[in-house]
Amino acid sequence: MRSRKIENIISEITKIVHKGIKEVVITGIHIASYGKDFNNEIRLIDLLEEINKIEGLERIRLRFFRT
Repeated sequence: MRSRKIENIISEITKIVHKGIKEVVITGIHIASYGKDFNNEIRLIDLLEEINKIEGLERIRLRFFRT
């Protein structure tokens, strides 16, 4: 399990929102475990709260994959 750094995710989403995209989908096999490889300093809710602050973004969806 490996989580992307929150700064990288926010940067990527900010760029696509500025191009007119209004919705993002957060995907993964273990999205509920986001941040556990960061020694539990960051959780999925922390990521979602930061994404929610992005001006112009209207919808955040979560999608998980079954193994």
